[in-house]
This record gives sequence, structure tokens and C-alpha cells, in this order.
Amino acid sequence: MDSRSDCFGGKYHQTTANLELKRTLADIYVELKPDVCLISHYEDHWPDHRESGLAAKDAFLFSHGLSTHDLTPHRAKLILACGVTPVQTYHFEPDVYYDVSDVMPEYMD
Repeated sequence: MDSRSDCFGGKYHQTTANLELKRTLADIYVELKPDVCLISHYEDHWPDHRESGLAAKDAFLFSHGLSTHDLTPHRAKLILACGVTPVQTYHFEPDVYYDVSDVMPEYMD
């Protein structure tokens, strides 16, 4: 998949945390019922990263009001905000690090 492809109907670098995206993410969230969620930090410098993070945070915390499929609240045990690089956000001070190097080749395929 080309990284510049549309994602959930949004154009590359033009993601907004609108109601439609929040509902789409909430539907995915209640279907998968994850224990841990990884989202972009809301203070990321890139507007599309920031908006994606805000949409995901709202969708995961308020899925019972946003999902069109299931109104039963689901709570992930952890919602972790992440940054791509240490200089990509304002006021972001990571305190947990995960080594994902062994799964990156799979992801890149």
C-alpha cells in the first residue's frame, strides 16, 4: 500500500478529527476490543498525526456514544500516546519504550 493512499476517505496529510472518522475508529475499536491502544500524541507537530491522535482518543474513550454497532462501553487497559521521533512533539516526555524492530519488516511488506 502506498503511504500516500487515502485512509478512511482522508487524503494524505489532510486528516481531521471529524465525527465520521471518530465513528469509524469507534466501530473498529468495539469490534476488536483491544487491551492496549497506541495513538499519536495530541501535541505532535504534524497536523494529520495530531488529528489522528485526537480522533482515536475520543473514539476509544467514548466508543459507547460514537459506535454505530455496539453501545456497550469497552475500556482498554492502556491507551498509550506515542511520538515518531523525540523532536516531533511539544511537551512529550516518553517514559516507556518498546522495541518494534523485529516486526517492522512484516509491517513494511
